[in-house]
Amino acid sequence: MPSSLCVLADVSFHWPDGQPVLEHVSHSFFCGRCGLIGRNGSGKSTLLRLLAGDLVPDGGAFRRVGEVGYIPQTIVLDRCATVAELLGIAPVVAAMRAIASGSADPEHFALVGDRWGIEEEALAHLARLCLLDRLSRRGGDPLSRSVSELSGGEVMAVALAGKLVARPDILLLDEPTNNLDRRGRDWLYREVSGWQGILVAASHDVELLGIMDEIVEVRRVGVRVFGGDYSLYDDRARNEREAVERKVRDAEANLGREKRQRQAAEARNSRKRRAGARDRANSKFPKAAANLRRSRAEASSGKARLAREERLASAGAALRQLKMDAMPDEAIDVALPDTVVPIGKTVLEMTASGRTVSIRGPERIVLGGPNGSGKTSLLRTILGEAALPGVEIEAVVPEVGYLSQRLDFPDESAGVLDTLRLAAPGLSPNGARARLAQFLLKGDGRMDLPAAALSGGERFRLALACLLSASPSPKLLLLDEPTNNLDLASIGELASSLNSYRGALIVASHDRRFLASLSTTRAWEMDNLRLVADRALDCDPGWTKKMRQSRASGWRKP
Repeated sequence: MPSSLCVLADVSFHWPDGQPVLEHVSHSFFCGRCGLIGRNGSGKSTLLRLLAGDLVPDGGAFRRVGEVGYIPQTIVLDRCATVAELLGIAPVVAAMRAIASGSADPEHFALVGDRWGIEEEALAHLARLCLLDRLSRRGGDPLSRSVSELSGGEVMAVALAGKLVARPDILLLDEPTNNLDRRGRDWLYREVSGWQGILVAASHDVELLGIMDEIVEVRRVGVRVFGGDYSLYDDRARNEREAVERKVRDAEANLGREKRQRQAAEARNSRKRRAGARDRANSKFPKAAANLRRSRAEASSGKARLAREERLASAGAALRQLKMDAMPDEAIDVALPDTVVPIGKTVLEMTASGRTVSIRGPERIVLGGPNGSGKTSLLRTILGEAALPGVEIEAVVPEVGYLSQRLDFPDESAGVLDTLRLAAPGLSPNGARARLAQFLLKGDGRMDLPAAALSGGERFRLALACLLSASPSPKLLLLDEPTNNLDLASIGELASSLNSYRGALIVASHDRRFLASLSTTRAWEMDNLRLVADRALDCDPGWTKKMRQSRASGWRKP
C-alpha cells in the first residue's frame, strides 16, 4: 500500500442550509501531481478542504494516510506574526537557538528532531524568491521580521516556502499563483515539478496545470479524470465538444424529420377522414361495413400516432440532453458601466519620482513590477487611502472604482444581497438579484449568506458586482490582480468586457495570458516603491516584449 493516499468514495457535501456543493464524488489520489479545474462554484475549494480535514463529508466514505499541508486561497494573517511563524518553523527555530545558547532541555531536542537544517533551508527558499535581501535590508534576523512588511504576493510566497520546507506527504494548494510575480511563479513551477509526494492544486494558471500528471475536472455531481497535463486535457475536451456538437446537429436534423413526418401523417389522416365522411354521406358502403372500416382506421391511426409521438418525444429528449452536455462552462456576465471618458480629459495627474505623470482619456495602463515593489501601495495612494513616498496626487476624477486584492467588505456579517445594495442603493431587490445572477451568485440560500462565509471566487464576484454597480459609474478603474480566483471562462469574459470599457483603466496583474488579451496602451513599472518606467505600448499581444524593453530603456529619475 502506498505510504500516502487520499481516497474519496461516493462523497457528498452540503452547506448547512441544504444547498449541495459536491455529490457522488469518487477518486483516489496517490503519488503524483493533480490539477483541479472547473468553473467558479463547482466545488474545487470545498474538495480541497475535505481532503485537508477542514470539512467532513455528509455522505460517502473518505480515507487519508499521511501528513497534510494545506494553503487556502486567502491566508488569514496575524499582522503581528513573524516570517518564521508564517513559514511554520518558529517553534523549531526557537528550540535550536535555545540549544545553541546552552539549553539541555529534552523538549527542545525532541522538538528539533532531525530538522537541524530547517533554518538554512528556509533562508535558501527566501533567497531564491529574492526576499532575503529585502528582509535583511534593515538589519536584524530576517526570520523575526513582521509579516506586515510583506505584500500579498510575498505572503503567499513565504507560506508556500514554509510548506515546501515542511515537506508534507500530501500538499494541497488552492490557487497558489495568486499574487505571485513572475519570479515567484517560476520558482513554484520548479518546486512543483520536483515534488515527490501527493500534490493537489486547484488553479486557473495554465502554466502550472501544464506540469501536472493528471487533470481532474470538478463538477457538482462527480468528477472527470484526464491523464496527462492541461494541454492533453484541452485537446481531449475540445474533441469531445466537437463530437457533441456534431451529435447535436444530427439530433436537430432527426427532430426536424420526425416533426415533418408527423405533419405529413396528420395531413394524410385528415384526407382519409374527409374521404370516409363523404363515403358515409353517399352511402357508398353499408352502414355496418362503413362503421367497421372507420373503427379499424381509427385504431390503426391511433397506434401510428402514438408511435410517432414517442419517436418525437425521444428525439426531443435526446436533443435536450446533448445540448446540456455541449453547454460551455458558465462564466460571469461582466456588464461594465456605460462610461465615456473623452480623449484629452484629465483623469489622473500625479508627481512620481520627480516627474509629472498623467492619464488623459480612456487610457489602459498595465502596472508591473515584482512582489513588494509598491503596485498596491500606488493604487491605494491614487485612491487616497495611503501615502507613498515621492508620489503626490495633483488631480483625480472623483468617480474611481477600486478592486483590491484583499476583497474586503464594509460589513462582513451582511448578506450577499445587502452587501450589493449597500454599494448600489439605487438597485431594487429584484434588480440586485438579477445583477448578482450575472456574477453567478444565485439562489435564495445564497442571498442571505454573510460575505464572510463566501469562497474566494464568490468573494471576488461579489466585490466585482459591487464595483461595477456603483453610482456614479467609475471613470477610472483600479484593478489589483483581478483574475485571482476566476475560472478560465470568466477570465476570458472579463478581458472581453474590459476591452469594450470606455473609461480609463489601471490594472496590476502577473497573469501574462490575461494581460496579453487586453488592449493596453501604456506600461508603468514599479521597483522599490518607486515608479521607474512609463512607456507607450502598441495594442497587440506582443506587449510583454515591449514591457521587458521598457525596463532596460524606460525613463528613470536623474
